[in-house]
Amino acid sequence: MELATIITAFAALITGITSLCIVMEMKRQRIAISKPVIKLIANNFEAVFCKGTWTWRVGNDNFAKLSIFNFGAGPAINIIVKWEVDKTKLIKTLKHFDPCNQLKIEWKNDVFICDNSAHFIKNQRLQRIEALPIYQGSNNKKLQIPFYYITGFEKYMQVAFINRPEKSDDDVIQERKVPDYPPIKLTVSYEDINGNKMTQRIILKLSPSLVLHRNDDEGYRISGDIEVIDDVEQGASPDRYSAGAP
Repeated sequence: MELATIITAFAALITGITSLCIVMEMKRQRIAISKPVIKLIANNFEAVFCKGTWTWRVGNDNFAKLSIFNFGAGPAINIIVKWEVDKTKLIKTLKHFDPCNQLKIEWKNDVFICDNSAHFIKNQRLQRIEALPIYQGSNNKKLQIPFYYITGFEKYMQVAFINRPEKSDDDVIQERKVPDYPPIKLTVSYEDINGNKMTQRIILKLSPSLVLHRNDDEGYRISGDIEVIDDVEQGASPDRYSAGAP
């Protein structure tokens, strides 16, 4: 009698485990056939500084924007893009070229002050996209790179290259190495049509490759690349899931 009970219980356990495995496999397949794959596309840029004014071109756009695509098997909805920069490193990089503290560069109370402009970070930190359908060749959306990050880069190019004195009699101002402009990080959160939540982390970096000055009427022309790097922690998947009920 006891052996029969044990066998029955063991069979029930095996049946339960098998059923659980089937449910998990069905759930995995359901996610796979509807999983979005969000990609931010790298591009080149050209910025012109002429008579105190900056103008930008990224690809075919006259603004600092990047295309965001969904190359997955299903649409992405409720997309939230959160931008974050290492503010300490940003300020330190800009201050590197201002040893006499002539520029007003500071980050205070979530406001980035860059010489003659003030940027309210909380109003630039998040961008929302209601839906991103499966890529069909032209249905891409555009992400505006935060203005504070672009303004910081413009100031970086001015103090590091455009307005940088070739020689100085002041001992304080010496030959200085040019540090890289710090990257900015994006956290892209979204859902598939089944309510599964996903998160991707991306690093964006502005890398100038050419500074050209022909004459004062044409100003300075800066060309370079907007690099996009998947930020994947060691041992982790690029996508993080928080799935609902099967």
